[in-house]
Amino acid sequence: QITNAIITHRNVNSLVDYMTAHVVFDEYHEYINMPAFNLLFAELIECKRLQENNAKALLVSATPNYYFVESLLGLNEYDIIEVDSFNKSQYQIDWQIFDEGKQDKTNPLYKEQPENTFVISNTAITAQLSFIANQSTENALLFHGKYKKTDKHTIFNQVVDNFEENGTHHYDVLRSGPIVQASLNISCNRMVTEFTHAENWLQRLGRLDRFGKNETVNHYITAIPNSLSAGGKQFSKCARFLNNLHSLQSAKAWHEFLKAELSDESVTIQQIYQLYKQFYQNDTHKKAIEEDLKKALKQSGEVINDKLLDPISLPNKKLPKETAVKIKKQSLRGDNRFVQMAVWNIGNDKEE
Repeated sequence: QITNAIITHRNVNSLVDYMTAHVVFDEYHEYINMPAFNLLFAELIECKRLQENNAKALLVSATPNYYFVESLLGLNEYDIIEVDSFNKSQYQIDWQIFDEGKQDKTNPLYKEQPENTFVISNTAITAQLSFIANQSTENALLFHGKYKKTDKHTIFNQVVDNFEENGTHHYDVLRSGPIVQASLNISCNRMVTEFTHAENWLQRLGRLDRFGKNETVNHYITAIPNSLSAGGKQFSKCARFLNNLHSLQSAKAWHEFLKAELSDESVTIQQIYQLYKQFYQNDTHKKAIEEDLKKALKQSGEVINDKLLDPISLPNKKLPKETAVKIKKQSLRGDNRFVQMAVWNIGNDKEE
């Protein structure tokens, strides 16, 4: 709604309201890979940044993407306030390599899962197919963004009621697309995620033992297609999907970094987020992050050039010519006579 003030060249007073208001951008990291929105978001933040000490804007995210914040938004490190996690639970990070062409028990995304497990894939189609493959043996919910509005509302309520703190637990397993990875206050005891970039990976981790109640180690499993694990050119569906989102190189860099830094021992949420910060300070991996961001911004420029116009004024459409009113040949209105009003022009002395 705010960007309409920029792209429509009308109702600019909404931009004035934005500048004088206290604005909170929650989960702003989701704009980073959205064509055009990332540039328009950066423009709105620049407007606030220029107000300096009078700026009233707060950007909130558990995954701030330090490179985006510093390089594109122009914010400094001292602008970032970190809040330590209250969650002291232990997490075991596991990687499972699989053949993407097989939709059986060897594929972690399709494998039957124990109670209180989330399986989060990158696409709705994977969630749908894995749900169908296990519907006879699992008491599962299927949730993704492709439902019609009424169904999405109903299933959303079921997901929250079932997996919230002290939820009903009528269902054992949740199979989902990325729709549940942020904002939802839900939790599970075990999670399988499809290979993805750091922000998605950490957001999904935030639904695993979210309330820090488990005394045993929580297992976080990342399913990696064998073509991605082998290096070189990647032709898997997962790779193509991430490449379309301009996040493939940074995703590969993130998992390479984690494998190098993590041992077989369990870690806490706080330790993982320290690694996340170090990841963005690593010069080698920063090149991959920069490559993906440049591709995303290039596409954004193309979208804006193709779809947005310079200010123009369009004339009103001509009204259709008046046509004589005709009575129907067959009418149920009775035999009363159809009368058209006479027109008398008194603009001159002559009768017309």
